[in-house]
Amino acid sequence: MAEHLRVLRTRAGLSSGECAARLSSSGRRVDHTRFSKFLNGREIPPVELAPLLHGLVAECEGGTVGVEEVARTRALIYAARGRDSIAAQSPELAEAREQILELRQTLQSERDERLVVEDELRALRAQRMVALCWETAGERDDPARETFKPTTITKHIDAELRWVEWAQEVLLMVVSGSTEMPPEPDQPTR
Repeated sequence: MAEHLRVLRTRAGLSSGECAARLSSSGRRVDHTRFSKFLNGREIPPVELAPLLHGLVAECEGGTVGVEEVARTRALIYAARGRDSIAAQSPELAEAREQILELRQTLQSERDERLVVEDELRALRAQRMVALCWETAGERDDPARETFKPTTITKHIDAELRWVEWAQEVLLMVVSGSTEMPPEPDQPTR
């Protein structure tokens, strides 16, 4: 693997420092020391480096990037990593696996962002409902709007709570075997 990378560097006609600088300027940050470790076989380069390195060689030679050459370099990287036999035998499958992992990470971050936005939206809706209640109750004298006044809303909630308490008393009566029915509360006005 390291020998293959050295051949590519030689084909480019650049020193390892120049290669590292040109690769860094093409989008993938690679420092001189790390690139030297790739060439000496002390470190295995990331798979993303293969197309960039072949692009650099093609640029220096005045040719085009060969898809087969990139695939061969990727296969060598996967084999050097020795992750699993599938990656060494099928770099396309290993690359697809990496793409799936990246997509999963992207999807999870989008889900997290969506949850934040939904929480913010709920908070805005709640603020808008309170503002709407105060606006309709305070700015308009229409009797039909009376139901939106906070005091009217509170009265409705109190009436509903009285019905819940009454239902609890009835259940307690049934469970205890009592025959004395509690008095029904007033009907809530709508």
